[in-house]
Amino acid sequence: MSARRRKAPEQTLFAFAEEQDERRKGVDALFASVPHFRTPARFLDLLFGTAHFRAYAPYNAMLIHVQRPQARYVLPAARWGRYNRVVRRSANPLVILRPFSPVCYLYDLADTRVQPGRADRFPPHWAERPEDDPVADVSPVLLNRLFGRLPLWGVAHETVPTGPASAGRLFVADAAPVPDLDVKIGATSVAWPPVYVLQTRESAPNTDIFTALVHELARLFCRHVRCAYEKGWGAGREQTESAESFETLVATWLVCRRQQVASAAYADLRDRLSALDEIPDISFDAVLDAVAEIETMLGDCTVEDGFLYRHSPSFAAQVRVTRDLQRRPPAF
Repeated sequence: MSARRRKAPEQTLFAFAEEQDERRKGVDALFASVPHFRTPARFLDLLFGTAHFRAYAPYNAMLIHVQRPQARYVLPAARWGRYNRVVRRSANPLVILRPFSPVCYLYDLADTRVQPGRADRFPPHWAERPEDDPVADVSPVLLNRLFGRLPLWGVAHETVPTGPASAGRLFVADAAPVPDLDVKIGATSVAWPPVYVLQTRESAPNTDIFTALVHELARLFCRHVRCAYEKGWGAGREQTESAESFETLVATWLVCRRQQVASAAYADLRDRLSALDEIPDISFDAVLDAVAEIETMLGDCTVEDGFLYRHSPSFAAQVRVTRDLQRRPPAF
């Protein structure tokens, strides 16, 4: 009988790492393999980097910062020509993900130079990365846009005379009778029962209301709230209460910071981090997913982009029927 070959130590370690990565994907695998990302100072620096590149999706903004923490303003090579700048020969590109294609290459301001005989048209203040939180209150346009998107996510809104200190509360709609949502579909609308109810305090300032909305939606999109959609989340996430509240706080601050809205979330986050030697065992992937979902709500989105369409087959079928009726020529 031949002796059984023993695995080399590095092979055993590699197999163990693969097994661990089965449970941790994306950024979470990075946090698990590079411990210094879990220190409060490094984590806060990562958050500022993700918030700074707000022209890019949250995940791509994080990728930019991880690849080059000192980056200040990044664009594709062709876009730098608008500012009379070209990419240097020695430049090292940054890689981000791109919809419907593998990747996109970006170049930092430091990787470019002004074209000979041209004036530099790049505004220097665009490259600033202030560490102070924005001081601007939320604009009525931004707040109303978020309110207007709630029906597409199956969320009804109510104002109450008094409420919790956070100025907001989200709960499953079956806990109380709530009127149907009025969901706009083209030139018509569909009445649909809400999945969740989001309450805000009547007397709260607009910025507090916006922060409360973002906070409660972050709880939903981080999957801290029981899923009441027809198509559920699948396997539930097992998180401690402390980790859940930290994830929600981080997502809230990132959304507010990327929208340049002043928020008490930063002071809360700074206080939490100052008391820690290491951040809680959170899923930063879940945080980035939540931020991206809320930013979808704040952008130009359609009925099909909403959670109600994506997670309720019966609602999606109703939307298709309604659209078919709208396309039919009028009967004579």
